[in-house]
Amino acid sequence: MKVKVVDLIFALSLTFGLFLSTSLTLHKFKLAEQNNFAISFDLSDGFNYGQIDEDLVLYNDEIKYLTWLIFRSESISKLSSIEGIANLNLYGFFVSSVFIFTGEWKVLFIIGFLSYLYFVFTIKNISFHLLGDRISKLMSSCFCLLPPVIDLSSGFMRDLLLISFVLQSLFQLSNKRYFSFLVFFFLVFSLRSFYVIILSPFVFYVKTRNFRYSIFFMIFSISFSMLILRLYKFGNGSVIEVIYRFIELLTGASKVLIYDFSFPFISAGSFEFYSALVYFFVPFLLYFLFVVNRFLVDKLFFLLFLGGLNLSIFYGYTLGFFVPRTKLVFIVGVIFFIFYSLHKREFSRSGGGFK
Repeated sequence: MKVKVVDLIFALSLTFGLFLSTSLTLHKFKLAEQNNFAISFDLSDGFNYGQIDEDLVLYNDEIKYLTWLIFRSESISKLSSIEGIANLNLYGFFVSSVFIFTGEWKVLFIIGFLSYLYFVFTIKNISFHLLGDRISKLMSSCFCLLPPVIDLSSGFMRDLLLISFVLQSLFQLSNKRYFSFLVFFFLVFSLRSFYVIILSPFVFYVKTRNFRYSIFFMIFSISFSMLILRLYKFGNGSVIEVIYRFIELLTGASKVLIYDFSFPFISAGSFEFYSALVYFFVPFLLYFLFVVNRFLVDKLFFLLFLGGLNLSIFYGYTLGFFVPRTKLVFIVGVIFFIFYSLHKREFSRSGGGFK
């Protein structure tokens, strides 16, 4: 049986992506041994470990997850409050339980490895149903090699699982598998609860296919987000920070791009820089295609655009900044839109639908 070129591209991309992920993990383990890295039950904040840039072994949030049951056990008692619901993160309890039970943090890197595979094949499966076999494998190949995806595969952050659950919830709803939709929607809520507010207008659109009312729902969602954040004073951000974060999403502008790059080729610092390049390149690729390839600005892009604004509101108000992994969900949406638009234009030229 003849192997298709797209099958070969996908297989090679997946293999190379797993190779890079494994190399990055081994690099971190080597640094841990050299620096006598160990998790302290007296320190909950990763910044106190002094591991940054080329010496980074675990991200700040990964260390918080490991010590979650010790320093954040009171968050369970807050679940009856708005603050507790808005900051719900059951993932921390899971990671901390495994760490305390096994006494080993390295074993948790299997989460990143499995999350990478689940994320890639979720993209592949959904895009196959939406865009067909050839484009789905080409798009999946891009995600296999995307620096922020590889970076997240080396560790035990929740973001690849979270984005996969977001995509699965919308996909299951579009296929009228309501029980599966509810399961994935709950998983999104349990991992990062405020995503439910951002996701709801997209859920409404997938269910009703009514774009006008979906826009109204999105505007309501944005207003509700601002009301909650200002009323309950989450974080120390401001409207100015929201504007900065929104510009950052749409342009990829980041101070990481002007760093004095001196990191090893495979290191956490390098992949942060590679991720910044991707976040700069992908939006401008979309704008370039709008102009050169005469893409029609599909109405779905406006939903994505407003969803990005809502994302910026949460991070602008609460943290005052984005980190590479928190921008990934928007970039996934942009990449989906690029391939969807290419497919739509090709299908129209061939005399098919989408006119």
